[in-house]
Amino acid sequence: MKKFARECAGKKAIVDFHINENTITETSRPVDYSFFQYKQLKPVGVEQARATRLGEPPERGKQDKKYLTKGIWLNNNKLTNIKNMDTLVASVIESPEKLSWVDFSFNYITHIDQIILKFCNLSIIYFHGNRIKEITEVGKLHKLKKLRNITFHGNPISDMNDYRHIIISFLPTIVHLDNRPVLKSERYQPLHPDSIKPVHPDSIKYMKTINDGDAVSCLKPGEAKNIESAPEETKETPHEDGDVGDRSPTFEKEVKIDGTATPASGNEEVPHRRKGHCRCYFKGKRLR
Repeated sequence: MKKFARECAGKKAIVDFHINENTITETSRPVDYSFFQYKQLKPVGVEQARATRLGEPPERGKQDKKYLTKGIWLNNNKLTNIKNMDTLVASVIESPEKLSWVDFSFNYITHIDQIILKFCNLSIIYFHGNRIKEITEVGKLHKLKKLRNITFHGNPISDMNDYRHIIISFLPTIVHLDNRPVLKSERYQPLHPDSIKPVHPDSIKYMKTINDGDAVSCLKPGEAKNIESAPEETKETPHEDGDVGDRSPTFEKEVKIDGTATPASGNEEVPHRRKGHCRCYFKGKRLR
């Protein structure tokens, strides 16, 4: 009888342990990696999390010693993209598949990588204060069905005519855009054909292949341990003032877009959505 009681007590302790960790995760503050001057996303140590803004970091799990949280702040860094987002999140959060809030504001991001689609529970994403200038980048987030709150103000796309209307059309699940409620009149008003004219046809085709084709599969519990480490940091060309410069590319030679050759002339802009490799320059300096 005593042995049975001990076994029951042990099982109850395990159940209580998981219930407590789940409760902490649901109510915990975000983990803060802002203002670290990161230029790319890669695995970081849990000890590096900033504590000054929130008083202290979130609590850590007993198994992997990672943070019990559903949010991460990566604002005010020097990121130009969000590649390897999954490796960073998996290195610091106990249950990365539960991630629901990420802050990428005030970086230098120009493109939204599909890796973000792994986090199917995302409901809040901040992209304000970046350098996204193609409205079709927004369409990549269409498959995040739980997305409710998103920001893009302070990006070049926010200067487009009918900007709010286009974003709401691309992301029908959101209820707040740029911290303002989405009105019923905005949601059901037909999109004017002239609003989409500035968007390059090849960009629309590219976005359609993302939404209609095979999407990145959602991250599941336990998969985080199988995520490979991010590649080594690539060398970046600094701007004249020491900051990361404008990423508007010019092209050294022909670039193939959807199988057709497009010659580059001067500073002629070529849509970012392109197949194959190209050498990009800014003011005569090679960016990548």
